[in-house]
Amino acid sequence: MLPPDTIVWAAARWMRLLRASTLDQASSIIRADPSYTDLTPTQYASGLEWLRKLRLLNNGDKGLELSSELRELPDAQTNQLLFERILEAAAPAWLQDADFLVPDPAEMPQDAASIAATLGLGESTAFTSVRQVHGRIDLAQRARIGNAGECELVDYLERRWPGSTTHVAQTDDGFGYDVSFRYGDQEWHLEVKSTTRRGRLVIYLSRHEHNVGLYDPNWRLVVVGLDEQLRLQVVATVRHSELLSRAPCDSSSESKWQSTSH
Repeated sequence: MLPPDTIVWAAARWMRLLRASTLDQASSIIRADPSYTDLTPTQYASGLEWLRKLRLLNNGDKGLELSSELRELPDAQTNQLLFERILEAAAPAWLQDADFLVPDPAEMPQDAASIAATLGLGESTAFTSVRQVHGRIDLAQRARIGNAGECELVDYLERRWPGSTTHVAQTDDGFGYDVSFRYGDQEWHLEVKSTTRRGRLVIYLSRHEHNVGLYDPNWRLVVVGLDEQLRLQVVATVRHSELLSRAPCDSSSESKWQSTSH
């Protein structure tokens, strides 16, 4: 859950003060300066706790302090970093589908828009930050789910046909496929895409995987559906011709696409 705007504002004030002051000095300013009395001591304490939670404070010689890199950033970039760290830590439900749910700045969820406004971030800056955070989270989740799906598929195939598979991606990810599967005198090269989502499937395909599928007659694209515990629930194949019809085309020898999502 995202923190209330008052806590976000308190955290931003702490960051601004700690750029030039120690924690004790900043605390004294907050207690003595009338311009800071619009927030309660509890709200300031919660704001400071969020900074600890977000790993924006280090233990220095004089107690808790901002890192030297943060102290050198302008206010705008500091607030943008705070916004992104809050989104990552709170992980609101819409964030994992932000590429679909937030296609442009006008579709920014109200909770994120409110925090961005509190921090003085413009719509375009907040939108860029949401996309960046979603990308980092999505990349980590894809790696975790992808590896689990490959292992589940290998385990499933090995239970049915012992000795039939080689999990080549665990040795090298440059083959353009993840699993080599042999049955009788035939062999298939399985590129595995895994998902835990129901009702929405996004397949990320690199140019190398695409090209291997284009020229290797044994290449097959397999989708593995996992439950929330990353256990195999369903296996399906996708016709490569469907992806070929949607793949980008190079418009210049000086500019080439490297990956795509379907």
